[in-house]
Amino acid sequence: MKILVVAMLITIVQASPPTPRKAPDNQTASSQSVTQDADGKQAPPSQSPSTLHIVKPAPDKRDGQDVASDNTSKAIRVVELPSVSVTRDRIDCITLVFSAALLVVGSIGVRAAYRTLSAIEKQTVELARSVTETAKAATATRDSADALVNSERPWVTATIRKREYETAEIGRDHQPTGRKLVAATFDFFIKNLGRTPAEILAIRGAPELIDSGKGPAGGLTTDSIPDYGNAMLQQVWLLAPNEERRYDVDGLYLKGWGEKEHEAIGHGTRLVLFKGQVVYRDTLRPKVEHETRFCYTYFRMTDDFRPSGPSQYTTYT
Repeated sequence: MKILVVAMLITIVQASPPTPRKAPDNQTASSQSVTQDADGKQAPPSQSPSTLHIVKPAPDKRDGQDVASDNTSKAIRVVELPSVSVTRDRIDCITLVFSAALLVVGSIGVRAAYRTLSAIEKQTVELARSVTETAKAATATRDSADALVNSERPWVTATIRKREYETAEIGRDHQPTGRKLVAATFDFFIKNLGRTPAEILAIRGAPELIDSGKGPAGGLTTDSIPDYGNAMLQQVWLLAPNEERRYDVDGLYLKGWGEKEHEAIGHGTRLVLFKGQVVYRDTLRPKVEHETRFCYTYFRMTDDFRPSGPSQYTTYT
């Protein structure tokens, strides 16, 4: 295959270059006759708009042969362009009039469109202002309705109340001594302070003993999440306006904790903490649930329960 390619290259190199053809004599003669006739017989025009000069290039001789022929392109030079005169007629005048009329009409249309856009812009601004005012009015109406509902809805409170009573003194032999003593116990109450009935759904929470070193709130912080456990109330209560109801809670009776715990409470080394939650709903918005969170701590020095705990443990919704 390589030998065949080399042979073809050698053949192409040895091929003789092509020789340019010579134009026939008759064509040259006819071209010269036309040129002579143009120079001798034709008279110049009286008013010629332009003059054409035909320039015949000199023959190019290469290797003793005349390469140039009459087939070679001739250069033409224009000395003067013809004069052109434009005369406007009636159609041109009518066209100018209509063009001016269209320009006036277009200017009026652009001005009218600008006025229309300005009016639309003003209407958009007014519409936006109207929407803002409507939103403000709707917000005010909603706030007014909420205020009206809040003034009529139930508000449930949860409190611990001290109750004193007389009891017989018990001696060391566990027999009555015949003397009377004043003892105290604590009761848990819920009350509806609203103008409409409240449907009590759940009461959660239970008293617990805490170390006094942790503070009156038992170490509860503002970051802690309340956890009240399971509901103590097993049925639904309907609490009328201004109605108060006592709910029995184990643990509020201090002597019920036992002898050692009662002694620690008496010495102030242990505290009783009672935090809880009351869940209810009203008749105005039955689907909305409200809650009352409470937190109380028993202090031996005052011999009573006092509100305690962070704000998330003492809220009303």
